[in-house]
Amino acid sequence: GLLAAKYAPENPDSFYVLGMIYEKRGTFKDAEAAFQQAVQVNNAYQDAYFALGELYADRLNEPHKSVEAFRRYIELGGTHDRARAAVNDADPGPKP
Repeated sequence: GLLAAKYAPENPDSFYVLGMIYEKRGTFKDAEAAFQQAVQVNNAYQDAYFALGELYADRLNEPHKSVEAFRRYIELGGTHDRARAAVNDADPGPKP
């Protein structure tokens, strides 16, 4: 993970995998940084945005950031029900 991120800094998958490892280890701020790095390298990385949404919602208690990440995931074509529900719950007004 760390070596891949160090030697392939242009590869967003390295950062995504690193984020997953950090999350499993319980180092959630490190996971956040790794997922952020993944979307910096590739701002259309659906899985990384979804992972950020879950991390903010479940581990870091940052619902606003969670909704932002889930919203970006949906904008990129993501279809996971959890992301849709989070965005729908956050948006005022009538629901489709």
